[in-house]
Amino acid sequence: METASDLLARPLPILTQENGTYHASNSRTIISVRLFDEWTSFKDEVCHTIQNIDLDGLVPRTDVIGDTYVVGSELGLTGRFDKHVYDAVSLACKSAGLALQFGDQQAALPPTEVIPNVVLLQTGQYRKPIPLKTFWTVSVDACQIGPHWSSINPLQAHLGQLVEQMRDNKTVYGILSTYTHTVFLKRVADCRFQMTKPIPQAATRPSVRQCIMAAAILAAEDTEYLESPDFDIRMLQDHTGHQASARDSFYRYHSTSTTSAANNQISPQRFNVSTQTIFFGNSEPFAIDSVEVIKSIRATKRKEIIEALWHGQPAVAKCWTTYWNEAITYQILHEKHPEGYSFFPSPYAAGVIRCSSLFPYGYILVLAKVKGEPLHRKWAGISTQHKEFIYQQVSAAIDVLRAIGIVWADPGPHNVLWHEDENEPSVSVVDFECLELCNGEEVPWRPEMTAIFGHDAV
Repeated sequence: METASDLLARPLPILTQENGTYHASNSRTIISVRLFDEWTSFKDEVCHTIQNIDLDGLVPRTDVIGDTYVVGSELGLTGRFDKHVYDAVSLACKSAGLALQFGDQQAALPPTEVIPNVVLLQTGQYRKPIPLKTFWTVSVDACQIGPHWSSINPLQAHLGQLVEQMRDNKTVYGILSTYTHTVFLKRVADCRFQMTKPIPQAATRPSVRQCIMAAAILAAEDTEYLESPDFDIRMLQDHTGHQASARDSFYRYHSTSTTSAANNQISPQRFNVSTQTIFFGNSEPFAIDSVEVIKSIRATKRKEIIEALWHGQPAVAKCWTTYWNEAITYQILHEKHPEGYSFFPSPYAAGVIRCSSLFPYGYILVLAKVKGEPLHRKWAGISTQHKEFIYQQVSAAIDVLRAIGIVWADPGPHNVLWHEDENEPSVSVVDFECLELCNGEEVPWRPEMTAIFGHDAV
């Protein structure tokens, strides 16, 4: 036995990780990282809160000397977080007479299809979401919130997921953790959030457990955030950009030989129709182009990635039900450099889906199929010379994105494809669904390089 105070004050046990998943579970919820400021008073608030609780009661000692469990997935990591963090904090809460506990997200919500997660509960009510990401795929420690928003840009998708959960349940507080590093969020206005610098697992003044217990108490006292009646979700996405240029471009009328705006006539197209065909067009309510689906690569309710043929050419088609930031990115790239880039897939076409039994409605982007495998699968066996080549190609790609005013918000080795060929090696940078627009502002850092190659490499 030991006092609850001693239990909370200790750093978290060190975990052993081997092999494991290649990239973190991800959300496509968009939020502008410009909406986040540093929560500078957080540690003082934690210390003040902990000092005002009776933690002299005895509780079972939960820590073991050396955790022998080997983690390799988000599910396994969640189990260790439950054991080393939530169990300890729950014991301290019970000892202090606080009606707080942690549990599955589904324990506080009606039947739902949301991904299982851990939340703070108070008498069965949802008080705070706590999504967990694997520390070997998400470098929270490399994303220290500071004076410039670009420092946390690689976390955009994860912050978007957390804020979405906070909004869905009208909560003020949220936590994002990888076990090795944890950040805390507080919503202070409709479009303003405070975020702490990452708290490492070895921290003691305050410790991660003390921070989580204090945050739990704050969440129990400040239980609900009500958005303004005129709030629009697009206000959280204001800086990401969703409107394509109104000018004629690569994507408008790409498959037509002639067009006439005066009589709204478009020359007829001839299609090879099958059950695997996806027809798409532009603003007119009919199709002017198509792809033939070979197989589905990955699918969710809102998005599908497809291997396809476009006019006989091997292609990858990406379909979305709502937004399509990536198509806009390729449109801007094409307008800037119509000849294309060696490190980006060539765009073939894009438009609104008009008819398909496979993906009935939404938007489609068709890209040239490029050679290569995700970098994380190959990196360990790549020669030093080729690693330098990859580094330079990715660096050049990021420079191009920055030149058109884009900060890539979902970078990672899984979004870099490497094709090893002694005569003609190639690097392809892919997946620009999550991004932040610079809007003419100079971005002094390149957080994408850190997210892909690690802090030490950069």
